[in-house]
Amino acid sequence: MANALEFIKSIAARAGIKDNQEFDLALAGSAADTLKALELPESVITQVNTNLMDFNTAKSNLDLKNHFNGMAFNGMESSVFELLKNSGWDDAELEEIKAASKSTGQRMAKIMEKYNSKMDDAKKHKPGSEEYVRKLSEAQKALEDAKAKFEAEKFQILETQKAKQQNLWMRNQLASVQWNDAIPEIAREATYNAAMSAQLSKLEAKLVFDPETLSARLVNAKDETLPLVVSGKEFAFNDLHSVILQEHKLMKESGGGNPNPSPTPPFTPPSGGGSTQPKQHPMVANALANLNIPSMG
Repeated sequence: MANALEFIKSIAARAGIKDNQEFDLALAGSAADTLKALELPESVITQVNTNLMDFNTAKSNLDLKNHFNGMAFNGMESSVFELLKNSGWDDAELEEIKAASKSTGQRMAKIMEKYNSKMDDAKKHKPGSEEYVRKLSEAQKALEDAKAKFEAEKFQILETQKAKQQNLWMRNQLASVQWNDAIPEIAREATYNAAMSAQLSKLEAKLVFDPETLSARLVNAKDETLPLVVSGKEFAFNDLHSVILQEHKLMKESGGGNPNPSPTPPFTPPSGGGSTQPKQHPMVANALANLNIPSMG
């Protein structure tokens, strides 16, 4: 048994939520006492921890890996077998290859083994087997084309997966940001990305994401083998993150000790009448435009 308060905090921690004042306040006072008094069955806690995945558990889950790899490679493998069939390989040979191996890599190796065997047979034939050799040459070209297509599509899949991993990683970095109220929630990620692009351009830097370690580093845009150095010190992503939030005023202002700071002054339309709108953060207009959402004003 565990109390509901600790359970909610553990789920929030898995989602990357920490040092969040609004969240802490929501769980304080009488709410905390009520949640502490509520005991949850161990079976419920175990089921949630088992089935509710965060980013780190999802990326290491074998079932998910096999599922998405299967979706990715099945289509490419079908193209390879179709090319081989059109180049003269009979159905019995292709079915033998499919039945002999369970993985795509093993089947590709079996195709190469079959091809080399065909080449050896061709060399043993007497002169006059030009047609046989011609068909083998066509089969070789078809195999090379299939391999090239397979590698190109495999590269594209890996790049797409890397981009998705980077987006998830970036959202995790932004999960605990105390956002400026002038930035609507739907535009926050785009606004941050626009600010980061501007800052990278200013520093003549490039962000390089490593999907294996789920980390990012900054390099010199003119020579990616060199780390980014600012004022004689290597500049890390955390340094860039802090600069973006502060220089572009993306964080909620502290209010200088005043617990109820004055709200952002309203914007008054130049022509008479009409409703007022909150003053927009200077980078939000571009972010909303990129999202194809009408600007706030």
